[in-house]
Amino acid sequence: MAPKKAPKARADAKATSKAAPKGAAKAAARPEEKKEPTSQERLNALLDEFFSCYDSDGDGQLERVEWLEGEEKRLGKHAFGPKQRKQVFQWFKDSGAEGSASDGMYLSRAKWEEAMIKLCSEESEIGPDKPAELAEWILENKAKPLFNVIDAELAEIKHTTPEEIRAIKDQFKSLDRNANGVLELSEAEEILRKVSKGDLSAGDIKTLFDDINKSHSGSVTFDEFFDYMFVVKHPEKAKGAVPSYPLTIGFKDLNYRLAEAAAIGRNVLVLASGKQQVGTYFQYQHNMPLDCKQMIADIYVNKTVTSAEWQANAKQALMTAMNSSGFCRPIFMWLGNSAFDWKGFCSEDGFPADVFASKEIWTIEKAFEMQLIDDRQKLNLGVEDEKKWKDFHVHIVSECDLEFANQHLFDKIPHYDDLAILVIDPNSVD
Repeated sequence: MAPKKAPKARADAKATSKAAPKGAAKAAARPEEKKEPTSQERLNALLDEFFSCYDSDGDGQLERVEWLEGEEKRLGKHAFGPKQRKQVFQWFKDSGAEGSASDGMYLSRAKWEEAMIKLCSEESEIGPDKPAELAEWILENKAKPLFNVIDAELAEIKHTTPEEIRAIKDQFKSLDRNANGVLELSEAEEILRKVSKGDLSAGDIKTLFDDINKSHSGSVTFDEFFDYMFVVKHPEKAKGAVPSYPLTIGFKDLNYRLAEAAAIGRNVLVLASGKQQVGTYFQYQHNMPLDCKQMIADIYVNKTVTSAEWQANAKQALMTAMNSSGFCRPIFMWLGNSAFDWKGFCSEDGFPADVFASKEIWTIEKAFEMQLIDDRQKLNLGVEDEKKWKDFHVHIVSECDLEFANQHLFDKIPHYDDLAILVIDPNSVD
């Protein structure tokens, strides 16, 4: 897929990230005058947040897949059938998307906004000259369903509730008096004094503000504000605390624990404790499957495929997982009740054993050196603090329990001691 063109800057807003408006860089010096945002500024802020929910890579423009996936979330999978998908794609094209389906199609932020305002004005019969009324209609009839999905996804990752996610978003908006999507020091000062519960000097407040502003842009984005407020409310969930593995978890906590392991660069061995629902869960995720039981049947039982052929298949699956239309996705290794010998199966010119290691060992550079990604994908994965590369993981799933794993898997899986081992509590599965 062709790389996206660099997005054009919007005159009155910064590029945004997922789940909420945020600034990408410090704007030119702003006046210190404190004033309430105009109706037009509030409409702009709503459109910023709405757009950011689609723009999953935060580059300021929409790729065809981003738009379709966002609409599927907003409308719901059951309502988003082939007819709806075709209509949504046609709107994307008619709105000025450039490129082709094979090489990549992209819709600029400006064209999306122009087309969205036109669509909403026609459906609501509220003209752009009434920004307050139009913003309310867009929120209730277009944006809110998608906001709710994004809040629920973030809540699952943060191990909290959608209501808390929305409460922090609303707090951010109330502080952002000029509705420019970021907080200046003057806007954040009151809440920082309140949560610090201390008599802080102006210098102390500035130091705290700078600590929150991890990007050093001079303005606090929503993501930075959220991370700070979440830790204030839940200090026990602060980043940096590495769980002690093996870890017994409830089934409903699986997604959170997978994200937690990914955040510290660990691949995962999930032990389903005999519960088939765990395997079903992974089958419905966006991953690259490798069925080890099928390998055993094909190579050793039916003898329809040679080991070398399956090694080639596994290598191709690995390459696809590390370059799926420019993005990465996890590999789902289904062991079933087997003890597939991955140590014996791996090879330097096939499926490398170091794929199972932590991200400190299995790096973009190493994948490139082993010719599993090309130089273009290497550059692509290296940008934005390796954001896309962080989506590549290995999820090994066994039907068995910890006792079986310690007896039969420890010497079959490379880098076994580096894995985040998650044991599903069978009593947590309905």
